[in-house]
Amino acid sequence: MLTAGLADRFESLLHDMPQAKTVMLESEGGRIYEALRMAKVIRGRGLDTRVERNCESACTFLLLAGKDRSAHRFAQIGFHQPDFPGISDRERTTIIADNRADYVTAGIEPGFLAEAMATPPEEMWYPTHEVLVEAGALTAQEITVGSAKFDQARLQELLTKIVEDTNRGRGTMLDDMTRLEGASLAGTKMRVRHRLTQSLKTSMTEFKSGMHAMLEEDICGSPRRSMVEMGASFGYDYDDRSGKPVLSVTIDKCPATSS
Repeated sequence: MLTAGLADRFESLLHDMPQAKTVMLESEGGRIYEALRMAKVIRGRGLDTRVERNCESACTFLLLAGKDRSAHRFAQIGFHQPDFPGISDRERTTIIADNRADYVTAGIEPGFLAEAMATPPEEMWYPTHEVLVEAGALTAQEITVGSAKFDQARLQELLTKIVEDTNRGRGTMLDDMTRLEGASLAGTKMRVRHRLTQSLKTSMTEFKSGMHAMLEEDICGSPRRSMVEMGASFGYDYDDRSGKPVLSVTIDKCPATSS
């Protein structure tokens, strides 16, 4: 976490490492002003930035400050409006405005920044690697560097976490008729089971078509797309009120992106 005093320690460390070229990032965020100070140092030294696992919230200030910016294909990079206890709307607006010019100068498209800063503080936007590259947020050519062993280990780690997070919500209603029953994982194949507590208001054909389209967009429009491309599959099963299976949807491939 980007905690109080970290910027001072960061500057001191870099002072003793004049040969440093790249800052490896792994953080869920933290204090905005610590992040802004660290980002200024990264920008001033012309350092590259790299994410192997996750960089979220205030950590993205550091990532975008890098001269060359790269990330592993499974990296989770999450954006939202700056937030910290006590920060006012005016301070938030000022931070966004002050950093926008720096990021545009660094080659990051204004539209990408607008999307990132339009995401409320209580939510998180995880763009795909394709979007990050197209917007200039990632610039290094080889953004997917990593051994096959690391790739598979990271894929398994992410799938396990997704299942654990899903199971923490077991028994909750996802909408007025769908209850989450739980998730399981077999190798790289994940399945999530649901119970429909009411009769369908549409035909089964319409329900299946609609669910497939929605789930495909949810998976393939997020960093999970890279997981599918590496062999993961996401299955969604639906039972009726009596527990009888009525629908199964599996997303194991994503449509090609338009160039």
